[in-house]
Amino acid sequence: MENDFSNVINWLLFGTIDFDYICESLLPSQYKGSKKGLLGVGEMKYSAVIVAGVDTLRSTTVSILEEFARSGGKVIFLGEKPRYVDAVVSDVADSLYAEAVRPSFTRHALLGALKEYRDVEIRKTSGELADEYIYRKRKDGDTEWMFIARAKKIKMKPRDEWHNGCNELFITVKGIKKPYVYDTVNGTVEKPDYRHVNGNTEIKKTLYRFDSLLLRLEPVKPQDTTECAREYLNAVQTHRSDLQYGKSSVADRVIETKDPVKFSNGEPNVLVLDMPEWSEDGENYNSAEEMLRVDYALRKKYGYPAADGHDVQPWVIGETKPEKSVYLRFTVDSSISPLVKLAFEDAENVWFNGAEVALCKDGYFTDKRIYTASLGRLVKGKNEIVVKTPFGKRTSLENMFLLGQFGVSVNGANTKVVAKPSGLTFGSIVNQGFPFYGADITYEIPFECDDCDVKVTASLFAAALVTVKFDGKDVGRIAYAPYSLTISDVAKGKHVLSLTAHVTRVNCFGGLHACTDVIWKGPNWWYTQGTDWAYEYQLKEAGILKSPVIEIFNK
Repeated sequence: MENDFSNVINWLLFGTIDFDYICESLLPSQYKGSKKGLLGVGEMKYSAVIVAGVDTLRSTTVSILEEFARSGGKVIFLGEKPRYVDAVVSDVADSLYAEAVRPSFTRHALLGALKEYRDVEIRKTSGELADEYIYRKRKDGDTEWMFIARAKKIKMKPRDEWHNGCNELFITVKGIKKPYVYDTVNGTVEKPDYRHVNGNTEIKKTLYRFDSLLLRLEPVKPQDTTECAREYLNAVQTHRSDLQYGKSSVADRVIETKDPVKFSNGEPNVLVLDMPEWSEDGENYNSAEEMLRVDYALRKKYGYPAADGHDVQPWVIGETKPEKSVYLRFTVDSSISPLVKLAFEDAENVWFNGAEVALCKDGYFTDKRIYTASLGRLVKGKNEIVVKTPFGKRTSLENMFLLGQFGVSVNGANTKVVAKPSGLTFGSIVNQGFPFYGADITYEIPFECDDCDVKVTASLFAAALVTVKFDGKDVGRIAYAPYSLTISDVAKGKHVLSLTAHVTRVNCFGGLHACTDVIWKGPNWWYTQGTDWAYEYQLKEAGILKSPVIEIFNK
């Protein structure tokens, strides 16, 4: 019965049928009578009532629905006849059931029974009803506003199937209207392709994977209908012809970049320090272990609450001065000698390659409570960093970070500082020297052209979005399908296209050792166990993963 009820709700919502729920227990006090086929409930009046697969009805409900049916209202029963009235075996509802409309318990049959009450219809070019959109329509004087959005879950990973897909939709609204599309991303207003058919307004619109649609619907005066029809014929028929015969604008030249390009990183590169040897006295060290596992072991030893979400988390505990200290010893292998900084939350003393370093905080990394301090230059070979850090009931051990203009290689659970690459290819930056990096990466693509328009498509990236500059000037952003933008009226000559991927911090602060894709990113993401844990770094793709396509349309 629960499945049946859920199905009915989804069929109505995604079938763009507007509806309300009526509560049987409140209905007698809210009922305002039935006249001319309308059921009065509170301030509302309803033309049709669906009884969605029930075994029992209240006698008050049966009586009200009978009165509604006699006034010309439409009662629809889905499923079998109710066997009970007021939870007692009864035939009181038999006559109501016999007079009601009784479609089969299917989406198609239910939507067919409600066709005459539909205000909005959304169909694909195949003619079938779309089944992933819901809508909201409101009146504002003579104007109507309608918002349409995809309401089914969309997978967000860059390589998910049909990530760049779209639907060509025909949206039919009851009444003769003149529609305007309000673009909620860039703030523009435009007229869509539309026409008037049989007293209704049909709007043609392409919606991509993450699109929504906000429409303003203005009433049309009789003398305006000829102008509306002309607008439609000038635009829609051309698009339908293109759709039918597969016509499209063909670029005069296409540039695809396969070789490394110049790049710049917006922040220093990062080496995560999360596998220290550790000691409570600074002399006797335990073997290297992942930071949060060290923290967990010490909390267990001293009876402190764990920070894994199962106990009271440390930040909930009142301010308490940490009463203990822990020595963390990191070994950094390097093939170069770059200047580096240490980023840390808490540190009492720091020793770098045997010498104590004055902790002069000179900035922060990502969070204003993650301080930075200069260490000096790494030496080629093994480097040792020892940090004495406070530890207590409320103070956890946290990862530290090495920052600088270098590259990083990762081999399983092992890391090494290497030379920063001179160029990047399109593909994940994780295996190109930036495995833990989580900020801006800008790629530069030089090219030459005649007077033209340039279309840029970056259809596969692992980043929050991609911003675009042309010869140093901002020209837009790429965030949603179809992942493209057009730069108009480009002059003949040499140009530089700059694409900046705003990479997320997932490989810097995420669950770096979690083997499973934890859906809800709570403490369990950092504290996986057993087969869901690995000492090897489990890094996510980052950057622009496929070379952008640059299409040249000559003037």
